[in-house]
Amino acid sequence: FLKGLPDAQELFEAGVKGEAPLSAPPDSEAARRAVSPGEADLLGWRPFPGVSIPGRTNWRVVRKLGEGGFGEAWLVEQPKSKRKSVYKFCFDPTHLASLKREVTLLRALNDNPAAEGRIAKVLDWSMDTPPHFLELQYYEEGSLVTYVETIGGMIKLTLIRRMEFLAQ
Repeated sequence: FLKGLPDAQELFEAGVKGEAPLSAPPDSEAARRAVSPGEADLLGWRPFPGVSIPGRTNWRVVRKLGEGGFGEAWLVEQPKSKRKSVYKFCFDPTHLASLKREVTLLRALNDNPAAEGRIAKVLDWSMDTPPHFLELQYYEEGSLVTYVETIGGMIKLTLIRRMEFLAQ
């Protein structure tokens, strides 16, 4: 709530994008966070380049890869081994069930030998304590979307190649 206004106003993160960590503004006399007690921990931490992941301090966030219906995907790396993974974070408690379903679905698909090399492997997940995430195998080649953008769009693919992608 902002001082002098009767209703809560949405405030997101404050900082200088690319130069300083973006974070929720602190509570003060002029403004305070309007979240339920259960949401406070979930909403507190956000990824940004260079930060470690709570509970997984051996991983550093590299860059944002995208966002979707229930959260954000980030490239992360272990500094010593240079091993990379993709972390899909869920910051909205109402979407946590979707992340859990995705873990279940991907694990079932990963168990199919025909999926080898076609579907990112589920490496780990955290659903009990925030930040909630799904860790996936990272492919240097990127995603299908990146590939299609690189070649100049789907129109550049032959009909046969498009059908192959659909079948896979």
